[in-house]
Amino acid sequence: MKLPDLRKWEITDKTEGLLFFAQALDEMLFHHSLDSFKAPALNVHSNIFELLFFAYEFNRGTIRSRNSFSHVIDELVFNLQNDPVIDIGSDSTFAELIKKLKNTEHPNKFYNIVQALHAEFEHEYKIKLYNFILKEVPNNKKKALILRAIRSFCAEVELRGFSREYIYKVTQNFFFSLQEPPNKIYCTEQLKEFLDIFTKPSKDYTVYLRVKIPVLRYSVHLEKNKIFITQGPPEDLEKIGVAKLLKRDREGYDGFNTYVKIEKNKSTDPHSAREYAESRLRMFFDTYTFLDHKTKIFVHPSSIVINNDDPPQETFFRARPHPMEKASSRTKITDDQIEQTFHSLIRSFTPQATHQLFRVFDYHSTAIATDAPESQLISLWAALEGLFPAPAKGDRGIVYYLKMLLPALVLTYPEKIFLYLTDALTHAGKEVRDIVEKYGKGENYFEKVTHFLVSEEIGDEANELTTALKHYPLLRNRCFWCHTNFNSSKAVYENIEAHRQRLSWHLRRIYLARNQILHNDRTLPYLSTLVENLHLYLDIILRAIIKLGERSVGHKMAISTAFELLETHETIYLNTLKSNNYKCNANNFKDVVFGKNNPLSPFNKVVALGNQ
Repeated sequence: MKLPDLRKWEITDKTEGLLFFAQALDEMLFHHSLDSFKAPALNVHSNIFELLFFAYEFNRGTIRSRNSFSHVIDELVFNLQNDPVIDIGSDSTFAELIKKLKNTEHPNKFYNIVQALHAEFEHEYKIKLYNFILKEVPNNKKKALILRAIRSFCAEVELRGFSREYIYKVTQNFFFSLQEPPNKIYCTEQLKEFLDIFTKPSKDYTVYLRVKIPVLRYSVHLEKNKIFITQGPPEDLEKIGVAKLLKRDREGYDGFNTYVKIEKNKSTDPHSAREYAESRLRMFFDTYTFLDHKTKIFVHPSSIVINNDDPPQETFFRARPHPMEKASSRTKITDDQIEQTFHSLIRSFTPQATHQLFRVFDYHSTAIATDAPESQLISLWAALEGLFPAPAKGDRGIVYYLKMLLPALVLTYPEKIFLYLTDALTHAGKEVRDIVEKYGKGENYFEKVTHFLVSEEIGDEANELTTALKHYPLLRNRCFWCHTNFNSSKAVYENIEAHRQRLSWHLRRIYLARNQILHNDRTLPYLSTLVENLHLYLDIILRAIIKLGERSVGHKMAISTAFELLETHETIYLNTLKSNNYKCNANNFKDVVFGKNNPLSPFNKVVALGNQ
């Protein structure tokens, strides 16, 4: 968890709710936050938008059975029941439409019902969500519902055309940057000022990119599409002081003297305008490389975006965040780690397994090397399929893939939660660290944090931590959430099962997205988020297999053996949690939370899983 700069804040009881909102939004949008706490790819509104997409394909016959996307309906119903602003029990319109949806098999009728559901949400959901935030954030009482509303807000604003990078930048500037207005955050009325930023209409932007390619001779044809190519900076860019912008980006500038000016990029924000302009230019570049296989095209990662205001405002961008980099750890990898992993691959696995793993690494490298999210998703899924053993008869498709994917993701889930909170509490100040060191039991800080947060012996001592975290209400809430969800075997089981269900829905979504790319050449708007998630899942599974290989003594492990062990240990872990109701204490918290025999537990110390 990244703890933000609070020098802009006048922290009082009246602004604590707004501070909670700002810190939660900042965490959800930060690239390196834990995936479980990041903004979701969808909210209930975009769930309906997703269902509309599949209903359309179902109606036109490209999807033959409703069973192919039945999980989308299940997830929608669940999210409706848990949405902070929609009460499906009392709202007869939504309740009746969902009832019809469940009982309709005819493609055209089904499509019409989803359209009606979408029309209802399009009309009123954003207004209800904004009103809920404006009312409940200042009250600062319903923390769980407020967090759901913030998560939904991120997805809602993104659905309406705003780039996630732009939402994050606005959040940073408004609440935490001393160089950007407002000068101070001092009252809850400023929340409306922030929300109003995301109600502004679209406008035209002009985007300037720099490339290294001999494309000057094609400029006449491109100009018809409002794409202009010049050698050196265009005159209009010089007039607004391009020199000062280029001066800030000297690194890697040599050779990128060809400028591409792309006009008429109608977008909600400069980040979205840049993405749209790049997609327009990419169509030309793809045509070029199709005809000329030898010439390499290089696009400089920085760009300049100018709006059509009077006077115009320019935005200078460095490299656009790569979906494959967002889920990666910021911890520096050492030479010893690389050498140890390489030797593990050679000495711990059968020759066939080693060959499989290196082939998977090839797909992984391909995904990193490309900029197109479609190619990234296909490469990552190919990597996963390259790992899986051959399915038994009748054991195919997404059901089989889930059987292979879920065990490693479930067995490592508690560790990544507590690693994340350990890092946050480490950086929360000396007073916080001293409290955990004083009352937590364990050989290291990670163990002490885990014990402190889950054990029944911690009573009044928790109040000391609450007081020490008075300026970090989000972290305080995360600690409370962690205690509630991991303080007994029953609580852990219920939390793990809920997490497992969410993973299942999301993996099915990724699988359907992969199929749409391959078979229908269709993609959904949140594809980059799916790439980010799938990359994380692949990395966790690979680390899990490597760790199991390290544990094998006296023989080399096959990949099929690793998956069999993972499935077996997940079953044991869940059955043990389900059949008991132990409260966590100093003697049993490691076994209850992480699983006594779990080979991926941080207390089975063979090879560290690292920061996931």
